Amino acid sequence: MKKKFLVLSIISAIGSIFPFLKSKNRTITTLLWLPKLLSGAFSLWLAMFGVISSIYGWMRHDRKLTFTGGLGAFLSLTYIRQVTKGHDGFAKTFGQDWQDKIPPAQVPRLQRVRWPILSVPVQPVPHQKDITYGTSPATGQPLLADLWVPPKHSLSSGLGIIYIHGGSWQVGTRDLGTGPFFQRLATLGHVVMDIEYTLYPLCTMVEMTQEVKLAIAWLKAHSSILGVNPQRIVLIGGSAGAHLALLAGYTPDNAQLRPTGISGDLSVRGVVAFYPPTDFRNLPGDYSTLLDLHEASQWKKDIQETVIHFMNDSLRIASSLRGAKNQIRRPRSDAGLFVEAADFIFKLIGGTPDENPELFSLVSPAAHVNADCPPTLLLQGTDDFFNFLPGVQRLYKSLQAAGVPSILVEFPHCEHAFDLILPQISPAAQAATHDVERFLAIMSS
Repeated sequence: MKKKFLVLSIISAIGSIFPFLKSKNRTITTLLWLPKLLSGAFSLWLAMFGVISSIYGWMRHDRKLTFTGGLGAFLSLTYIRQVTKGHDGFAKTFGQDWQDKIPPAQVPRLQRVRWPILSVPVQPVPHQKDITYGTSPATGQPLLADLWVPPKHSLSSGLGIIYIHGGSWQVGTRDLGTGPFFQRLATLGHVVMDIEYTLYPLCTMVEMTQEVKLAIAWLKAHSSILGVNPQRIVLIGGSAGAHLALLAGYTPDNAQLRPTGISGDLSVRGVVAFYPPTDFRNLPGDYSTLLDLHEASQWKKDIQETVIHFMNDSLRIASSLRGAKNQIRRPRSDAGLFVEAADFIFKLIGGTPDENPELFSLVSPAAHVNADCPPTLLLQGTDDFFNFLPGVQRLYKSLQAAGVPSILVEFPHCEHAFDLILPQISPAAQAATHDVERFLAIMSS
């Protein structure tokens, strides 16, 4: 029996340490990514293992067991407390009476606390698959989406949501671990449109943004059928999808990003962005802490190093999420890696900084901030694998300076994709859901 408790205490102690580990070394950072995600998601269980083992050790007068279990419990509970801690973002942005802006009918259905310990299973919501919402401007192929609608006899909020998945603009698909989240939103009365978009190398970033706008146009055109207010559409995305959500949301009237043949209003009510890249004009600067880049005068060398590491990280993450199915060709040498990495980032955007600096501004959400931008909720882990935090902080400051209602919620010790790993038990994912629900409720009013 003692051996079993000893194993539990060791698991608790070791597992609870991972969220607090950080490194500037690229190899270590890569190796820590998945353990940090998993230990954060299982933090409650790690705390329970630690508490039980510590109590057993205390009863048996076993100091080592008591200390090991107690350490695991303390670290896990500290992590939970920090990632679920409340904030005043809504009060600062929408006023001290911000809760009064939530429609009364929605209040009882919202997640009541930031960390309900375990997410209560939601009512199953059937969804429609493979709905065609347009034609890709890059390939001419149909663009597909899944549609989640509120259950029958439930109260509709009139809010329409378009979700754009992540995956470094080159991998990923619909419902990549987001099904429970969509069901939750549908039970709150929202219509959720989970879209597919054309990926690199078949599509540039400009064309991807045009496809997102095709989804906006489709949802507005079908709003009366779906019970959606066309002026109450919110874009939600993660990582690369969050970048596309911000870019599409901030540029409703930009002619270069408007799909051919689409007229009318393409504005949205709000944007929710999980850990987005925000500014390609400052790509080396965003990576300077993590990559230990050189002086700003060495811009060309810096951008090359950044692109190489960016692609390396994308390859590793893609392999983890997709089972290494060779969607991306792995280079054979450092020289080949640079050629392929540079080819990826420049073709993705559609040019090079030297040839067309205006294009890098065009695809940077931060370059389009103005007083007419829609309200924005930014959700960002402080230990982000890609070190997107500085860019997100700058975007938030720009939005604040422009007078745009915006909230930045930083999640301590959380990694890139923290909301996608076991969201029904993850404290950080549940805290993020708590904020998203309230932001959407305000957007529906």
